[in-house]
Amino acid sequence: MCQFAPKLTERLVCPQPSRALLGVAGMVVWWSLATAVGAEAAGAARQASPDPSGPGEETIPVFEVSETTVADAIQLLARACSLNLLFEPALTDQNAASSEQGSLSRSMSFRYEDVTAHGAIARLVRDQGMTLLWDVQTGVGHVLAGTIGKKTEGFVRLLSEPLPAGVGSTNALPAIDFEETPLPEVFLALVRESGINVTVDAVVDGRAPGSDGLRRTPSKVEAHLVNLTGLQALRSLAFNQGCVVVWNPATTVARITTQEQRVWELDHPLDPMPSIPVPPAATNIESLIFLDEAPLAEVLQPLFEQLQINVLFDPALSAPDSATGPPTGEPMTAGGKFRNVSLRQAMLALLDNERLVLAWDAEIRIGRVLTQRRLWDEQRAKARNPAPLPHSASASDVPGEISLEQLPLDVAVMALGRLAGINMLLAPEFTTDPARAAGPAFPEITMALANVTARQALLALLANYELALVWDEETRIGRVLPRRQLESDAPPVSISLAGLPPSVPLDPSPPALLFEDLPLSDVILRLAERAGWKGQVDGDVIPGARAPDGKPIPWPRVEARFEGVTARQALLALLRNYRLAPVWDSQTQTLRVKSAR
Repeated sequence: MCQFAPKLTERLVCPQPSRALLGVAGMVVWWSLATAVGAEAAGAARQASPDPSGPGEETIPVFEVSETTVADAIQLLARACSLNLLFEPALTDQNAASSEQGSLSRSMSFRYEDVTAHGAIARLVRDQGMTLLWDVQTGVGHVLAGTIGKKTEGFVRLLSEPLPAGVGSTNALPAIDFEETPLPEVFLALVRESGINVTVDAVVDGRAPGSDGLRRTPSKVEAHLVNLTGLQALRSLAFNQGCVVVWNPATTVARITTQEQRVWELDHPLDPMPSIPVPPAATNIESLIFLDEAPLAEVLQPLFEQLQINVLFDPALSAPDSATGPPTGEPMTAGGKFRNVSLRQAMLALLDNERLVLAWDAEIRIGRVLTQRRLWDEQRAKARNPAPLPHSASASDVPGEISLEQLPLDVAVMALGRLAGINMLLAPEFTTDPARAAGPAFPEITMALANVTARQALLALLANYELALVWDEETRIGRVLPRRQLESDAPPVSISLAGLPPSVPLDPSPPALLFEDLPLSDVILRLAERAGWKGQVDGDVIPGARAPDGKPIPWPRVEARFEGVTARQALLALLRNYRLAPVWDSQTQTLRVKSAR
């Protein structure tokens, strides 16, 4: 703080360089024995965040400036009193179109009476239509464009997050000066001084565009700070550049992300997830873990293997969708250097830095890597409408290795269903789903899982591709359809065979029913015959069914295998899956079908 002489009409006494600067700026500051704290002048700052002035801070009777820029007045007063202040970059942009921006360069004259040093700065900032926020964690003041509003409330929220206690270097740097230094170099220098592990996310360093579709251009930093630790300076300059330093106690790694992303995270807390089981060796602290920059899967997959966990990557990670995947179709990359962390912590820190999470399913013992936003959406949807699962499976539940190599999604799903002993049909909504990232063709699946059952692998694959398995206990056959269809997909209880004559006596050990790429009409006729009914199908289109464009719908082709069910059950499952109603002609003793939509 400044030292003041205890006499009336004495000038402000500061260290000699600061007094010289004040003289050059044309400032005259008079001393008074009054002890008021200047609450009115500091009120605007306190409305936003606490300022570091205390009740014993002495007041300045007169603070007068003539023909001096606002920036010079604020900076010189702050330096004279050993205060750290940073200006929002928009305020110093001479080319900015907004009237709020570039205002610091305006030359003006003003006079304040009976204010503290903090109060004088706060009042000066307020009178220029700006806001002053004090970060109580670092003692650094931030001068922001505009008055207090929603934007400022968000800033206060970010500044209220505490710095980690007891970590990093506690040595205060006497002077920290940057002159037109590129932001990445600033971060690198301060990370070294902080003494902790820090990562920088892809949007901050320009590896990926932000929500506006634009990549950040590294800005040039000009700042002078005193008596701060490396971590305090890093937090202050990151905030000044529209970023924030977030500490994760679970990984003991901090990350630098955008303020926009952090506000989203605070507004959208994820539900607690099960702990990820890893071998004891994976929790041992390693002195150094170095991971070369490479495509995300190439970096993470070896870590997953060392951690002995099965993980699938969300297909949306390769889709150009900023809401559920990366903001660009370019492959996501990752890498980093970590000291004194475990393999598990390094893996989680990498995911954290890329705005990803590992959602672990304790029931099937398989995890999924997906974006934070996608998981939040799924958790909300799951709470509204949980997906029904099959009640039982006839296959052995002995875990083993499951390996699929470049199989189309529909083939992979049906193959795992057969291995798990679960009878399934692919719903028409699944085979014609326009929202699949791969377009009309099914994406190819390559996966290798260890120590899991076929049922677990099936459920993991369905979840990873936003599919649901809806089980029909009456037919003992499930339907695979897009998860979002669950909300509008009412159980087809109205479709029944109750009005038909009795079928042939039930076989206690019904044979397997196999249909390979046959028209649905042929499958219906064959199943009706096996059930003891005469079936009749006329034409190449489904009776009464029309597409949205009004055209008739041809009979789809069916490929299915059912085990342990009767022909009657299989027929009912097909009718429900394709929304077909049975019609019994008592005169001809014939079974026909028509659209039930």
